[in-house]
Amino acid sequence: MALTAQELRCIELVCDYLGSVYGGTWRLTRDLDEENLSTPSPDAEVSNGTITAAVEVKQLMGDASARKHSTSHSWLFKYLAPTYGGRYHLWPCSGFRLPIKRPLIDTIKTEIERVGKKIAPGQNGAIRIARSGEITCISKYEGQFINCWHTGQTAEVVRALSPYVSGIYYLADGEQTNRWHHSFVTDEARRQFQSSLIDACDRSDKGRPVVVDWHEEWKLTRSDTNTEDGVFIFAMHIGWVDPGLCEELQRALDSAAPKFLKRRAETHILVLERVGASNAAAPDVERILPTLSLPGNIDLILLIDGDRVTNLKLHRASAHDRAPRPR
Repeated sequence: MALTAQELRCIELVCDYLGSVYGGTWRLTRDLDEENLSTPSPDAEVSNGTITAAVEVKQLMGDASARKHSTSHSWLFKYLAPTYGGRYHLWPCSGFRLPIKRPLIDTIKTEIERVGKKIAPGQNGAIRIARSGEITCISKYEGQFINCWHTGQTAEVVRALSPYVSGIYYLADGEQTNRWHHSFVTDEARRQFQSSLIDACDRSDKGRPVVVDWHEEWKLTRSDTNTEDGVFIFAMHIGWVDPGLCEELQRALDSAAPKFLKRRAETHILVLERVGASNAAAPDVERILPTLSLPGNIDLILLIDGDRVTNLKLHRASAHDRAPRPR
């Protein structure tokens, strides 16, 4: 199989790196993958005319949850674009995570279509998101306090109503929406929310929850630059770095191992390219790599992050004997 543009780009960066460290002008000399269609082999051979190296390129695209986030983010960018065009930035509430279910996707798309055309380039608007919860009366006649599961400033929009209620109340508003925090862009939406809560408190009895519905708002900004039409959602991927990184590094190592079973050049080089949602920052990869099961026939591992090449310092006696030495 012919080398892809991505593989050629990585190999060019590797050649530049080898030239700067080991001297000489390194070039692609053989497409090993194309020459060995029936047997596993590295992608390519490179050489400076004196030393040869076999290079295999593997992409690090994140663990399963990070890949789902990245895929969803890219798809939504195009899908949410309004029919009349334009580039927008959407700022969901704190606690929002991707991917999301289709009913919410359709709601967001409808709202962007409705609101987006009213926003001038460089200006802000707000889309409306339906929310629901339950008010539970803890005590009808003692104290004046209302709270929700949120903490800090997010909860203040609810706690601020304490002087206006008689009794102690709790708003359960987090479970069905993955613990989204309250979000309002306009004072009008905030007042309507608070009015709905006070009304629900008045209607509640101890031990009998009252359903309350309201709308919250997410900021929508229209870009003032002439770039690709779409909607960029500001949504973070939250996950444990070490388990996810261990998973994708070991997967890349296991996939590369069969390519180097046969000695193909004086030096065997595995290239790990960080792309997409991968957490493969060089310090973390260097820290985790020695704890993994490393193939025995790889002499050098390089990490490519953008245009930056990092030597991950794979130390083995046999590899040390074969690897090219700095001149």
